[in-house]
Parts: sequence; C-alpha cells; structure tokens
Amino acid sequence: MWEREASVIEGQRELIFNHVLTRDVAYQSIPRSRRGEAHRQAMAWIEEVTAGRSEEFAEILAYHAELAGDRERTARYCMLAGHRSRRVFAAEESIRWYERALAAARDLGPETAGPLVAETAVSKGEALEQLGQFAPAETDYRLSVERARSAGEGQIEAQSLSALAHVLWLQDRFEDGQRALDEALSRAREVGATHLLSRLLYTAGTISFGLGEYRDALKLHEEALAVAREQSDLEGEAWARHGLCETLYFLGPYEEALAQGREADRMLRELGQRPMVYHNQYMIGFTLWMMGRLGEAVPIAEEALVGAREVGDRRNEAFALAGRFMAAMTAGGPEGALEAIELTLQMARELRTPRLEVATLGFGASILLDLGQHRKAHDYAARGISLSDSIGGTFSRARLFSLLGWSELLAGDDASARKSFELAQRSSEGVLTEELLGGQAELMAWDDVSNVDELRKSSERLARVAAGESALYSAWAHYGAARAAVLEGKWTDAMDPARDALELAQRCPDRGLEWRSHLVMALALEGSGSGDAGKHALSAVARAQELVAAAADDVRNAFLERPLVRTALALRARLEA
Repeated sequence: MWEREASVIEGQRELIFNHVLTRDVAYQSIPRSRRGEAHRQAMAWIEEVTAGRSEEFAEILAYHAELAGDRERTARYCMLAGHRSRRVFAAEESIRWYERALAAARDLGPETAGPLVAETAVSKGEALEQLGQFAPAETDYRLSVERARSAGEGQIEAQSLSALAHVLWLQDRFEDGQRALDEALSRAREVGATHLLSRLLYTAGTISFGLGEYRDALKLHEEALAVAREQSDLEGEAWARHGLCETLYFLGPYEEALAQGREADRMLRELGQRPMVYHNQYMIGFTLWMMGRLGEAVPIAEEALVGAREVGDRRNEAFALAGRFMAAMTAGGPEGALEAIELTLQMARELRTPRLEVATLGFGASILLDLGQHRKAHDYAARGISLSDSIGGTFSRARLFSLLGWSELLAGDDASARKSFELAQRSSEGVLTEELLGGQAELMAWDDVSNVDELRKSSERLARVAAGESALYSAWAHYGAARAAVLEGKWTDAMDPARDALELAQRCPDRGLEWRSHLVMALALEGSGSGDAGKHALSAVARAQELVAAAADDVRNAFLERPLVRTALALRARLEA
C-alpha cells in the first residue's frame, strides 16, 4: 500500500492500494459473514470524521451503506451523490444516483421513505428537465408532490408544485401550468416558503409570455424582481431580470432589454447556473440582432448554442440554433440557415414544444420567401398559424400572418394577402418586435410586386416603429422609401434613402439588404445620368450571387429567377453594353 502526501480528511492518513488486484485479493480475504459489518464500521468512521461534509463524501458513503445493507442510508447518500453531480450539471450521472436512491427507498417504511422519495423525485425531475425529457420530469414532479403531501413536507410540496408548473410551461401546456402554479403559490404562502415566491412569479410571467400576453408578463416579472430584491434572493433576482429581458425583447425598449439581460448574465455566472446562462445568453443575442448589431449578436448566440450542448440542455440548444439564422444574415449563406431550421423543427417535435416549432416555422418561411420559394413558405406559415391555434395565445402570430400575406401576394391572391396583412398589423400593435418583423415582411412583399403606394406606406410605418430602436429595420425602411421613389422615376428622391440604407446595411451587416441597396442606388444613378451606376450595379449582382453561391441548384435557380434579382442582372448587362 502507498500513503498519499495529503489527505482529504484533516488529521488522518490516506492510504491507497498499489494495484487494483491487490485491493481485490485483500477484500476477498474477508469472510462474507463479516463484510457487511466491516462496511458498517467503515461507514460509521467516515461519517464521524467527515461530519457536516456528507455530500462531499456521498459516493463512498453510499457504497458502504449499500454493501452494509442499510437501505435508509443508501437512499440518503445516493440522493446526496445525485445532488453533488447535479451541481456541476452532470445530469445523466445525477439521474443514475437518484434512481438508485429511489430503488433503496422502496424497502423503507412510509414515514422514512416519504421525505426521501419526495426530495429525490423533484431533484431527478430537474435533472431530466435539463436534458429536455419533460414528460418523465413531470412524472417525477407529480410523485414528489404526492409523497411530500403524504409526509407533511410542505416546503418540498411547494417546491415540487413550482417545478411542475415550470415543466408544464416548457411543454406549452399553459392551462395545466397555471393550475399547478396557483396551487404552488397557495402552498408556498401556507408553509412560509417565501424563497419560492420570486421563482413562482417568474413562472407566472413566463406563462403569460408564452401566450403572447407581454404586458401581463412584464408586470409579473417586475413583481418577481421586487420580491427577490426585498428578500435578498440573488437567484430569484437573476431569473426575474432574465424574464424582463425576454419580455422587453418583444415590447421594447431594446436598450432596457439588453441592460436586464446583461445584468442577469453577470448574476447567473456568479451563481454558477450554466443552463440559465445560456438560456439568457441567446436572448441577449436576439436583442442585439433586432437592434441591428449582428456582428455582436452572432458570437453570443453561438456561445449559447455550444454551452447548451455542453450541459446537455436540449431545449435551450434548440432555441439557440436560431443564432445560425442570424449568421446566415451576416455571412449571407442560406444553406446553414435552412439546415438549422430543419434541425430545430425536428428537435421541437421531439421535445414536444410547439411554441418553438411555431417560431421556427416563421423563421423558415421568411428565409424561403427571400429565396423565391413562396409555395413552401406558404406551407410553413399556414402550419405555424394552425399550430398556434392549437396551443392558444398570440405568440408569433402577427409575423406568421404577414408572411402568409407575402406568400399569398406572390401567388396572385391580392385580396387574401391584404386580409392577412391587416390581421398582422392588428395583432402586432404595441409589440415592438412583432411590428418590426411583420413590417419588414410586408415591405418586402409589396416590393416583390412593385406596388408603389403600398410599398411607400409600409416603409413609412416601419420607419416610425424602428426610430430610436433598430438600425437594421430603419435601414429596411430607408430601402423601401428609395425603392418606391425609383419605381416612380423620382431619381433624386431615391438618392438619400438609398445611401442611408446602404450605409446601415454595411454597418449591421445584412448582406440581403446590402445588395438591394446597391441596386436602388444604381437605378437612381442610372436614371439621373450618373456614371457611378455601374459600380453599384456590379456590387448588387456580386452580393446577390454571393448569397446563394454555396446553395443547392434548385435554391440558387429559384433565387436568381426572382424579379428583383433579374432587374439587377439586366441592369448590369445594360450598363456593361
């Protein structure tokens, strides 16, 4: 045997066998009739010299307890070993420990087993939730509620009800989640579990958020923040600030959303809550994206994606994949975005999170329309609206209606398109992000069919909404104004907005907007007789072709057949002649 230089137990020598075979031979020399007692003695000694450090030594204590035949201690130490693994987000390992704890507890009497099973089941549920296994997590939360209630463990019951409400929200089962939440709030107040109140208010806010009731969500997250700060609950404060970031991402102002998200990021990192760090991080990325700061947004969203994968957080991995959509806008390649969309749709179905599927169908429809694939885009938008109908609420519906209208317009159904645009405008009113996304889609739709009056109106509306909030969408508004002027032959009127659109498009950057801005600038210069038109025409065509350079033939061909792209190609040929 060897002696280590230092021992993890102060004042004690720490010895190790020089080879595993030596250890096995020594163990086999102990008569079987004595082994159980030897393990009991070893466990008792470790308990004595590590008093107050049970979780730190839980694995070895669980080993001795199991071989000593002590079912109660086996259950307790396996549970603590699970807690220890979960603290470092080793979810799969923690689940294995919790399953061993639950197995050991089956042989115990109800008075002993009840509290152990209740605590173990809620903890196992949280580990399953991290992995995106929501249905098994729900089963464990319900088991915990039942056992905690039978054992009179009010604090654990309130905790389990809170967790149950949260996992029901993650599955977009809002009515079930609200019932569990109401029960959790009532029980938490009855047993004085004030530390749960801010978390419950946060969950209440997320349910309202999931239904698209953003004003209600804002109030609840503000209340959660006030309660957390009053109780010096740092975790509750971090979660509440994340909830505010998420809600203000839709309502605005974006600067406030960004400030709340960054403060939440600082606090969550200090608390070591990695899954929530990445959940919050992609919301920061989304906010920067909407502001037009794509260069900052993409690496943040990518870090969120990598981090979510590292900790095995499937749901947040799926949401963070939207960062790949942003990267496509910045770098200009649709293939990566389309692949990310298909992967996200697959994950959303596997995780049974229809709200994620709804949002992704909207992203997909937008990209497909920009590529000239309006029939497939119509299918995406219609599926998203149907799915939204099934879960209730208004989440992402405004954008989906505007995308549906765009596809209907390209199909020649002007009357249906106008109805869809009207629905989009009505349902997005007062919701900043929905107004911007829907407004951009409507602008691009009227641009595709060269309807000057509607293009001008949509550009003016988008400009009003984007002012002071988003350089990106202000750039689109400038482009729309320039394009409308060009369609009317008002070359001088087109110059300034075209120049502003191009400058902002390059700053954001947005390749799709950049080639369009070069095009309207070239058309305006050609119309006014300027010799600089050729330079912008060449840039327009080059940027447009870069967008689909790596795309499949069918995608590239559909894009190059778009009327606006054909205009750019014809202009280049005309100026080169």
